[in-house]
Amino acid sequence: PEALIILSVSANIKRDLKQRVELMKKALEINPNHATANLEYGLSITSFGEYEKAKEHILKSIELNPTSANELFPHASLMFCHMGLKDFENALDDINKTIDIDHDFTGALGFKASVLAHLDRVEEAKDFLAKYQEKRPAVKNISDYEKVAPTIIKEVLIEGLVKAGMPNE
Repeated sequence: PEALIILSVSANIKRDLKQRVELMKKALEINPNHATANLEYGLSITSFGEYEKAKEHILKSIELNPTSANELFPHASLMFCHMGLKDFENALDDINKTIDIDHDFTGALGFKASVLAHLDRVEEAKDFLAKYQEKRPAVKNISDYEKVAPTIIKEVLIEGLVKAGMPNE
């Protein structure tokens, strides 16, 4: 599965998202209990809005490799799923775990601002938006954020950041 995973990541970089999914399916056919293959397959299908199925594979990945529960990537991946499902409470838990794991993960501050705004905790959202923009001074408005936002959940992130007070231009 490792070679297929690498090819899949390459397909993702080239924005060949269908090829990415197909490669990850093949990796799982070879070994359905491969932790990284489950994680990468889950991520690959989020590009097509299959957030619930993706979440199942990401959780299976953590189950197969329990030490990954202490790593940033699985929690960020779950956050993408929860944001896609508009399950903002669980997305907030995921974001908090990513921040606990890596205090320098500046993207998480923007994610948290968006999620808090979706939860109608706008004052807290504004505080996190200010922290995010302090660490990422090049991101002054939504137009700037669109250039750095993860495409998987870009719209829902932007909706929250607008609520949090990020200007459009």
